[in-house]
Amino acid sequence: MRMRARLVESFITVLLTVLLGGWIAAALVRRSPGFGIDERVIDARYSQDSIRHIREEAKTSGRGVLPDYLRFLARATTGDLGISASFHRPVAALIAERFPETMRSAGAGLALGWTAGMLLGLVAAGLSRPLFDLAAGAAASFFQCLPSSVLALAMVLAGGLGGRSAVAAVIALVIFPRVFRYARAILGRTAAAPHVLMARAKGVGPLRLLWTHILQPSAAGILALLGVSVSVAFGAAIPVEVLCDWPGLGQLAWQAALKRDLPLLVDITLVVSLLTGISGLAADIAGRSPGSQPL
Repeated sequence: MRMRARLVESFITVLLTVLLGGWIAAALVRRSPGFGIDERVIDARYSQDSIRHIREEAKTSGRGVLPDYLRFLARATTGDLGISASFHRPVAALIAERFPETMRSAGAGLALGWTAGMLLGLVAAGLSRPLFDLAAGAAASFFQCLPSSVLALAMVLAGGLGGRSAVAAVIALVIFPRVFRYARAILGRTAAAPHVLMARAKGVGPLRLLWTHILQPSAAGILALLGVSVSVAFGAAIPVEVLCDWPGLGQLAWQAALKRDLPLLVDITLVVSLLTGISGLAADIAGRSPGSQPL
């Protein structure tokens, strides 16, 4: 019962976070300079009747942030996410086109970052060599201090990669230091536990020792970190896709922000908030499971 109550509480928290994130995005766009100014009213190709209709439409849609947001949520429950003011297309179709690209690049970056971080974490925990530990820790600290936009710009200037490969490489560099530092800490702590020392003294093989006595007890904490790193990867993908000119959700959000496309911005914010909330919920569940280590 206690676990079920925690799940319900976490689900309500995620739902409120998503709704609040969408409302904040709508409020910020509505308060931004130049919002509500339609360039079509100064376009000579439009007739006076068309311009009058555009102005009346702008007046009816500007009754307030909260009323407009509530109407948007009511339409969203029926699957209607609105029409993009800049692309003149359904928002649902735009997100459906761009979302798979972001998923592929973020997934590839997660796989690369986790592989590198876990391998180096296992080596650092198993070798206990101060020099190797110092070098790997310094590399992880260096990449962790750099913003994802700086890494993306360096990747573009280097010219070695392009497109999805560049986006995935930058996301991997963002994920790697976090995975390595946590894996080194939790695996090193587990490797020094009394039951591991006893198993090693009894002659248990290295592979069995690693899998049964080190990785399995650390699985809950590692899964919790995986949930957190998913939200980090999607957050990093926004500026990286813009700088690498990759047609994903990040580039779409940037274009919508430049054109003050309120329906598109709110929907993208809701999607990213929902993904972040779900990954955080999964991390919370894994972190509270039996045998988990504190993050």
